[in-house]
Amino acid sequence: MDNLEARKYETFEKDAMKFIQYQRAVCKALLDRVPDEETSVKTTVLMVVGAGRGPLVRASLQAAEETGQKLKFYAIEKNPNAVITLHVSF
Repeated sequence: MDNLEARKYETFEKDAMKFIQYQRAVCKALLDRVPDEETSVKTTVLMVVGAGRGPLVRASLQAAEETGQKLKFYAIEKNPNAVITLHVSF
């Protein structure tokens, strides 16, 4: 399968509301998963498969910061051009 071109990523990334909703969903999932009294000792593993150029990664990391949750994070992307952007951004 071919890799997406930069223009396609730009089109996907224009929908800011999608990433806001994603961040809210990750916040809720993190809060639901780890009780308050275990926040300092429990680490949640989160994977973004098809990370693109990073907006889902950014939203996930912001959700972890907002909730104070510890996160072990994996961003998986097959497009080498997008991987370069991920490395530069994060």
